[in-house]
Amino acid sequence: MDQQVGYLGFNSTGAGLVLEMDGRNHIRTPTEGNYFLIDTVSYHSGEAGSGISADESQLEDLLPDDSLLGRDGEFDVLRATYSHYSGLGHWFTENAAPEVVLAIRAFGRWTNDAPLSGFSSVSMPGYTRGNYLGENYSDIQFDLRMPIGKRWGVVLFGGIGCLYGDPIAANESSSGCSENAYPGVGAGVSWLIKPESGVILRAEAAKGTGDNSALYLRFGHPF
Repeated sequence: MDQQVGYLGFNSTGAGLVLEMDGRNHIRTPTEGNYFLIDTVSYHSGEAGSGISADESQLEDLLPDDSLLGRDGEFDVLRATYSHYSGLGHWFTENAAPEVVLAIRAFGRWTNDAPLSGFSSVSMPGYTRGNYLGENYSDIQFDLRMPIGKRWGVVLFGGIGCLYGDPIAANESSSGCSENAYPGVGAGVSWLIKPESGVILRAEAAKGTGDNSALYLRFGHPF
C-alpha cells in the first residue's frame, strides 16, 4: 500500500493486517448487532515531502526535527473500532416506520515511533481534524437515531475523545487524558432517501470545547 500519510503530508509505503467481524443486520441502517475492525500498518518512507506545498521552507522552521518534512522515516500504526447497535422500539411513530436506534462506538489509534506527520488526530464531532495531535488517541461516541415519520428523523450525538502519549495540543506539558480530553455534542435532522436500501441524508450541527464547532451535511450515518 502506497499512500499519503498524516496531516502534513508525505508518501509512505506500508504493509499490515486487517481483521473484520460484521454482525450488523443492515450495512447502512443497522438496528441491532455489532461491528469490529482492527488493522495494523508498518510504514516505510517513500518520497518524503512530495505532498508538501510551496510553503515547505516556512513549515520546516516551525516544526520539530522529527516532523518528517523532507526526510525519511518508519513507524507503526494500530487502529481498532467497535460499534454496537440497539433497537429501542417506536417512540414517535407506528410500527410501519423505522424504530429508534442507539449506536455506540469505541475507537482507538495508537502509534509507535511516529513523527509528528504520523500522529493521531481528534476525530470528535465539532473539531477540525489536524488541529489537535498526539501519539495516541481514543474516543467513545453515541448516536441516537429517532424517526419522527416514515422518512424524517432527529439525531442526537456526542462523546468524548482523548489524546495521550506526546500531545501536540493546547496542553503540551501533559500526556494524560484528564488534561487532553475533547468532549463534543450535536444534533440534527435526517431524511431517509431510499427506505428499501437505507440511503439517508443528515444535516447536523456540533459543538466542541472553546470555539470548536461545525456544520455537517452528509450521506449515511457516521458509524
